[in-house]
Amino acid sequence: MMDELMYVVAAPFKRNDSTSISVRDFDYSLSFDLKWISPQQAAALRDLAVESGLLREEDKLLYPSFDPSTLTIPRDFHPSGDLLKQTLLIDKMLQYIAVCSNLEIRDIASKVNQIQEHFS
Repeated sequence: MMDELMYVVAAPFKRNDSTSISVRDFDYSLSFDLKWISPQQAAALRDLAVESGLLREEDKLLYPSFDPSTLTIPRDFHPSGDLLKQTLLIDKMLQYIAVCSNLEIRDIASKVNQIQEHFS
């Protein structure tokens, strides 16, 4: 899933040949330029990418945590339905944990990432 998510995240940056992109342009690129997903799905994938550490948001701009120019996105690449389903499921899980724990979703995602790195 992470490789597929990296391709999705990298695509708008590669398409715009940029190291930063506005939130609006990121979502627009995935939805209307590439015609991969709906605007709502683009927002959910963007949130997942931020929560998983692939994107950093600062002053309404997005910055990748990796160099998109080093990725070669397959010509026929298209996000799978599984990625979209997992995105929605992960989002729901994080929201549930946030409500139950009174923690921010970003804090929860950060802790999950720390645990994941520990076991990698």
